[in-house]
This record gives sequence, C-alpha cells and structure tokens, in this order.
Amino acid sequence: MPKDGNSTIGRKILRLTLFFFAVVALVIASTYLFFAPVFHSDYIDSMLLHPLKNSADAPVQDQVLGIRAEAAQVPVSRGNKEVLISAAHYKLPHPKGLVIFSHGTGGNIDIRFSKQNPRLSMLLKQGLEVLLYDYEGYGRSPGKASLRNLKDDCLAVYNYALKLGFKPENIFLYGESLGGGVSCMLAQEKPVRAIILDCTFTSPERLAKELMPLAEIYPSFLFPEPRLDNLHYLQGNHPPCLIVAGKKDPTIPSSQSILLRRMAKPSADLLILPESYHCYLAENDLKTFEATLTKFLKPFI
Repeated sequence: MPKDGNSTIGRKILRLTLFFFAVVALVIASTYLFFAPVFHSDYIDSMLLHPLKNSADAPVQDQVLGIRAEAAQVPVSRGNKEVLISAAHYKLPHPKGLVIFSHGTGGNIDIRFSKQNPRLSMLLKQGLEVLLYDYEGYGRSPGKASLRNLKDDCLAVYNYALKLGFKPENIFLYGESLGGGVSCMLAQEKPVRAIILDCTFTSPERLAKELMPLAEIYPSFLFPEPRLDNLHYLQGNHPPCLIVAGKKDPTIPSSQSILLRRMAKPSADLLILPESYHCYLAENDLKTFEATLTKFLKPFI
C-alpha cells in the first residue's frame, strides 16, 4: 500500500507539474501573439503616420521657378466607395516627363513646397513636371491615415498621370522616406522610367529590428501589410534607381541605403550626402545633389 500511495502521489505531482508548465507556455504564447505587430495595425498607423491636416478648401499657394502649383483631386476606389485625395501639379509647356512625388510620414504636401524643398526646382529644371499628392488622411485628403490605403492611393495617382497624357516610359517616381516604400510598391505594380529613393529604408520591419533588437523575436509574417520591402524589390528586376541618404540622418540610418545599394540587382546608384539629415538637404550638399540628379536623369529625358 505505501508503494502504491507513493506512486499515486508521484503521478499527481507529475500532472500538476505538466499542467503548470502548460499554463506558463500558454501565457507566454498568448503574450507573444498579443504584442505581434500584425494584430496592432491601428496602433502602428498612429506610431508611424503623422499627418498634418488642412481644410479641404485651403488654396494651394506655391510657386517654383515662376510656375504656380495647380490644385488637383485624384479619385481613389476604396472597395464600393470612391474618395478624392488632393494633389498639386507643377505643369510645363513642353514636359519631358512627369515625376510622381510620394512624401514621407509626416506633414503633408504643403510643407514640401519650394521654400522647404529645393528638390522641386531641380526636377523642374530637368524639364520634368512634378505631381505631389497627399495620402488619405493627409492635408486636404479626407479620411483617416492608414498604411493599408497607401497602395490604392499611389495606383490612383499613377492612373491619373496616364490620363494626363504621360506614357509609362515618361513617368518617374520620387520617394521620400516612407514614400520610398510607396514608390517601390508602385513600381512593382506598374512600369515606370526610373526611381529616386531619398532617405528611405530597406523595409519598416528591418528598420525596426535594426533600431529595436527586441523586434527580432517576430518573423516577417507577423508584421502587417503592406510590407514596403524596398530591399526585396531592388533584388529583382527594376528600373534605373538612384538612392540618396543623409550621412547625419538620425531617423533612418544611411546604413539602410548602403544595404539597398549593395543588394540591388541590377545595380543602383548611391549618393551619401555628408552634411544632410532626414529629408533635409544641407546647404553645402545642394550642388552635389543637383549634379548627381542631373547626371542620373540625363539618359532618360
């Protein structure tokens, strides 16, 4: 009897031990999945997207090289409804092409007009029209800013460019920061002549893992769509690409751009500006940037 009693107690202890570890494992797994990025898209939107709203009827007031920006509205199909996102179009009498400018995560197109953004005058000097647009929830565009809407927005702007009379071989993409991911996503879907990626990332996932090593615990499939995976895109067939980064960029390290250049197949051009920051061209770097931009664009226009 004592032997059987000891055996019964041993089995009970074993069952309790297994139950305890099962509960612990369940708690750990539940906690792990609870914090997985894929289940927190709204929170990630609020963390990554910082739109600056404007009144829908606020006039577009900007002039570059004597060219006044014209306000435009681009229709976007969103399921069974249509929304109109805002845009600003710098037109030329005899354009050699059109640049679709996809801006970064903060502000709106207004803060990227001429006084804050010398890139526009440089592009216009090349004979290229420029079309800036605001994602849904930014500037004059209605709705709520969301990463999920970026693909529909950029595709709608591309179709709008076609309706303006520009052919794919005359459409260029300029992506700034988050807009670099948007531009690569668009180029993956539609043909374009060339791409310029300015202070952008390899992907938000890789950037998060570089800046916050704890994020390494989550595999790619537990990150939300769209992946905005510039590195994956540039490792396949892609149009000519110029990658630009500021050496002093504290937001997206220039190491991200260097990796993009190293892994790009076919190759891409790379310009590291020694004095520039995130989305900001330092005065001492302007001539270098413009010369590189002119050299890159010359074969295509």
